Amino acid sequence: MNRITRSLIPFALILALGACQKEAPPPAAQPAAVKPVAPTPPPTVTPAAAPMVAADAPIPVVQNIGVPECDDYLRKYETCISSKVPDAARAAFNQGLEQTRNAWRAAAASPSGKSALVTACMQAQAATKTAMTQYGCTDL
Repeated sequence: MNRITRSLIPFALILALGACQKEAPPPAAQPAAVKPVAPTPPPTVTPAAAPMVAADAPIPVVQNIGVPECDDYLRKYETCISSKVPDAARAAFNQGLEQTRNAWRAAAASPSGKSALVTACMQAQAATKTAMTQYGCTDL
């Protein structure tokens, strides 16, 4: 092999490798799928662990998210928390409720999200109903 050919081989290899390393085109923008968020499970607290709340405790106003099944569930769940859950556990319940409400409100911003929330809220209500009976919440 002559001297010119030997000096061109590395150059040809560099060009070939550079041609093989094409940058992939960016992925096409796809609409984000709305995934309903299940409510945070309530913490386990025995009813005797903390004093019960007075039955006439004020019930906060729930902001609707626009899906009747969800609004009904959130209203009932918040009523249960504010009237039946012991003070020691109430902050954790309220935090989970607020996270759920915010996630559902964001999901309800799109028509497909609203339709998915109907089922998700009914499932959340059924699961919560069982869990909250330990506090005497029967209207869920």
